[in-house]
Amino acid sequence: MRNRYLVIIALLSTSLFLSCDPGQATRKSSAAGAASPGGEGAYFLEVTPQEIVRGSAVGLIATGFDLSKATVVWLVNGRPLEGETGPQLSLAALEKGDAIRARAFFDGQEIQSDEIEIMNSPPVIAKVDVNPESNSAGGTIRVEPVGQDMDNDIVTFIFEWTKNGKPAGSGSSIEGPLKRGDEVTVKITPFDGTDHGESMVIRREIGNRRPMITAHREFSFDGSIYTYQVRASDPDGAGVFHQLGTCGNVHRSEHRVSQVDSSERIQGHTVPVSYCNGQRRLLCGIFIRFYYPVSAPLQG
Repeated sequence: MRNRYLVIIALLSTSLFLSCDPGQATRKSSAAGAASPGGEGAYFLEVTPQEIVRGSAVGLIATGFDLSKATVVWLVNGRPLEGETGPQLSLAALEKGDAIRARAFFDGQEIQSDEIEIMNSPPVIAKVDVNPESNSAGGTIRVEPVGQDMDNDIVTFIFEWTKNGKPAGSGSSIEGPLKRGDEVTVKITPFDGTDHGESMVIRREIGNRRPMITAHREFSFDGSIYTYQVRASDPDGAGVFHQLGTCGNVHRSEHRVSQVDSSERIQGHTVPVSYCNGQRRLLCGIFIRFYYPVSAPLQG
């Protein structure tokens, strides 16, 4: 039994001795470097930054040797990159997924860096068209974003609409009717299938709409006075007042034609009419045709 314990202790001691081998730790840490002559230290080469995307640039950090006195070779996917021997490298001509590594030759030694991969570039929103441009009630609002992606990936968009602080759809246009005073926001986020880009938020407040005129052909004419009622309504439910001429403080309900040219068989005349709802105005013209001799004019 005593001999069995001695054997177990001997095996444990041998295992501990092997795991504490200082040479093993040195070999692991110098995987991206090389031992310096004379054993005074180690040469290390590091590519920085470690997280890179297409269109950016990388550089080198040397430890233990003078990089300006070394010969540098850049490798892309394991192959040397011709014409690139400096301490910096532009990634404009490279693509997503390419693996980059550098080698430096100094004092008869070859020092190799770690390998890093070009990551995906998040998409960006180049512009957004808002239709319609005027924020009137009763209709809808639609946005048409245009995206850009450094890696030429297909860009899609995520829409988050709110109306007066409440969710109002996830499509390119807002859901439900809009009325005057509504506050609308849409958050647009680009997506390239891998990463989401920076979001853009558009805010709008729905304004007042113009009155609407209802056309009809009801009139009366007694030989000297032509009577026609212009009918109008406000889409936002506001009160509507009208006058002949333009909106102002003086409201007139008559338009007098002083003379009809009898040399013409048919004489036309346009009566200007304004409709106001307190904020917006609608101008229209009523065209009346007079016949000679004067008879009942026809409203056109």
